[in-house]
Amino acid sequence: MKLNKDGTPRKKGSGRTKGSTSFVTYTLKQLIDQLPEGTKVVASRKWSEALQLEGGESHSVTPIKAAVQPKAEPKPEPKAEKPTEETVAPIQATTIDFNDL
Repeated sequence: MKLNKDGTPRKKGSGRTKGSTSFVTYTLKQLIDQLPEGTKVVASRKWSEALQLEGGESHSVTPIKAAVQPKAEPKPEPKAEKPTEETVAPIQATTIDFNDL
């Protein structure tokens, strides 16, 4: 059983499961074929430093799929009908006088 730094037992299922991978590989040709010209591609900072690339923007990770697909236009919200006197039920209230108890 693995323990946390404070000595408590680690919860089951925390972390990456054995045998799974965090990264996938693609050939440059596959990327060029799938992505339109001018598409920004997310790369790790360490990898870009190892290749001595310059001018990269630092930002949070956005899945490539979401960056390539055009954003769907928001659906118009259905207009709610204004309540009329006929559709609004009156509120019933009971008054309690605590001095009478």
